[in-house]
Parts: sequence; C-alpha cells; structure tokens
Amino acid sequence: MRVALAGLGAAATGGHLPALLDLESEGRLTIVGACDPDQRRRVAARHLFPRIPTFHSADEMLRSVDSELTVIAAHPAVHAELASCAAAHRQHILCEKPAAVTPAQLRQLCAIREHYPDRALVASYQYRFSRPWLMIAPFLHAAARSGRRVAIEVEVERCATDRRAMSSWRDDPAMGGGLADHAVHFLALAREPGHRFGVERAARDYDPRGRELVTARLSSGSNLVDLTVSYRAPSRSTAVTLRCGRLAVHWTDHELRLARDGSPGQPLVVRALSDRSYVDALYHPMYRDLLASLDDPEWRRERAEELADVAECLTVLLAAASAAAPEPVALAA
Repeated sequence: MRVALAGLGAAATGGHLPALLDLESEGRLTIVGACDPDQRRRVAARHLFPRIPTFHSADEMLRSVDSELTVIAAHPAVHAELASCAAAHRQHILCEKPAAVTPAQLRQLCAIREHYPDRALVASYQYRFSRPWLMIAPFLHAAARSGRRVAIEVEVERCATDRRAMSSWRDDPAMGGGLADHAVHFLALAREPGHRFGVERAARDYDPRGRELVTARLSSGSNLVDLTVSYRAPSRSTAVTLRCGRLAVHWTDHELRLARDGSPGQPLVVRALSDRSYVDALYHPMYRDLLASLDDPEWRRERAEELADVAECLTVLLAAASAAAPEPVALAA
C-alpha cells in the first residue's frame, strides 16, 4: 500500500506518522509523500523524516507520486476539499476528525461516497480500538440485537483545548469546538448501524475566559446518548457509562467496572482516553484494521456510512448549539 499524507500538523506528527512508519518498517506500506501549505511545517517534516518527499499542495503531491491511500490530517475547514481532490485521483481516503462541520462540506463527502463506491472513505475514529471499548462493545451489540434501550453517558473534562496542536481550530466555534474535537469519537462508538442520529438538544456556553462547555442529548436506534465536554475542568478526565436494565458499565480513566443492581463489581485497571500518548498509540491498530479491510466492499460501505452519519449529526448539533450560544470571548493571555 502506497500512502500519501495531506497535512503535517500535530495529528500527523504525533499520531499518523508514527503508526505509518512502524507499518512501513514491517513492509506493510510505503509513505510516498506528504504535503502542507505551511513552509515551516514542511521544513520541520523534512528534518524529522528526510526520506519522505514534501509538497505544497495535495494536487501537486498526488500528480507527482504513485499512491493508493491519501491520509487527510489538515485543518478541518479543508477536509472535504482535500477528500474531493483525493477522490479525483482515485485514492482510498482516511480523514481525520471532524470530517465535516458544515452542510456544504457534508454534501461534498456524500458525493464522494456516491461516485466512488470502490474507494474507501473512512474517518479516524481510533477510540474503538481501545481495549476497554473492545470489552464494552459486546454489551452494546447484545442490547441492540435484543432491542433493549442503552443509555450512554459521556463526560470529557479538560483544562483547555489541546495545547500541543499547531493550529487553534478547536478554539474556533465555527470549527466545532468540543463537539468536533471529542464528541465525534463517541458519536461513532454509540452509533447503531442503519440508524440516523436524532438530536434532542444541544447547548454551548463560555466562561469569562472563553473556555467552552458543550452538552447534547441524541439518539441512535435504541441508544440514548448524553454528552458533556468541558474545557473548564481542573484536570483531565474521560468517563463513559453504559446502562441497560439492571446492568451498567463504568469506564472512568484507568478504571473499568461492571455494576449490577447498583452494586459495583471489582475494578479492572485499563488505559485512559485522557492519556494523550494512549490515544496516539491507537492509530496503530486503526491502520492495521484499515489495511486488512480495504478490499472488503461491506467494510467500505459501513465506514463511509459512519463518516456521513456522524458528520451529519455534528452539523445538526453545531447548528443547535450555535443558536443557543452566547458569543465567545478571546482567551485570556
């Protein structure tokens, strides 16, 4: 598999490239090029990865190299544009989140899904490969098969948006803020295949320093989802709870518990989604799954539908949250 990378920000250098380079060392793929319009990022990338050719634009890169998969890890505002460019070059596409934040961008992605069904269109939702979620997922799938309702509660707390990032899109409400940064991962996990999301409510608020708090309630099939993302917390934490009848699963950072009738079981020590190094490490199994599945039409169809469903839900959530939100203020120095 020959891979080209569009975007050389923190997601690329911290997540995508380490995973791709490991797989390249195993002979599974070859990185044939990378592009970014920012000259400083290209210079930094050439210093860190001198063997990888760099280009100013995706079109220039894809005209110059022989690639099969384009990885999009650029600013969210250009994700759909880059995906359209990659599709025109007959590429499989892996797009970093959020895939789209506006209805126009969503329409671009849906057009790619429709016109290039033999090409993969996949979003980077690597949380599904975490060991705790692999343990929780059968609980969710069994409930879906039986038609029983599952209540899913997600609380993400951070002191601020990601300061490792090379751009400030997470602090721009137009780019989605906490909903686009964190909530999309859990939309993908909670999504029941074959069911579009229904949005009951969404709200966004800012404190005097411009730090964001977003809440939302939505459904997917028999799943009812409550999301809270706060950039006002004193520390980092991610808590996920699934409730179905007498059973509940609680995953809070490094602890996973199964509770029955309100009585918590023994804790199991696990890895935490609040640990950025662990989240970056999840790109490795994500890429292994992608390489193993690209030739499967059913897998491609399901991943493209997932991307579209989550992106559509995000655009609805953002519209609802923006309608209820006061204007944010600039972050204090």
